Amino acid sequence: MEQTRESPKTTTVCVDAGVRDFIAEEAERQGLSQRQATRHIVDAYKRLRDNPNEAGGDERITGFMRQQEKMFLSPILKTTQDTDAKLKVLIDILKDME
Repeated sequence: MEQTRESPKTTTVCVDAGVRDFIAEEAERQGLSQRQATRHIVDAYKRLRDNPNEAGGDERITGFMRQQEKMFLSPILKTTQDTDAKLKVLIDILKDME
């Protein structure tokens, strides 16, 4: 007869201290053990890997919008503000001439 284990076999993984701290913080934040938090992180990675179009869509859209804002909207706003200031100066000059 084949024996089955009640719990899966575990092993030790070597990671940088920063990764270890991240896992510990996530585990504490979520109220999980470090083993459970690591399992969640791996599951999330697998979902990301298997369905890249589904994950992070909102962040990509927001990032794209911010990039467009930097490239186009901010310069347009600055130009508009500069033009407005110049027009106000010209209007004041014309008022003085009357």
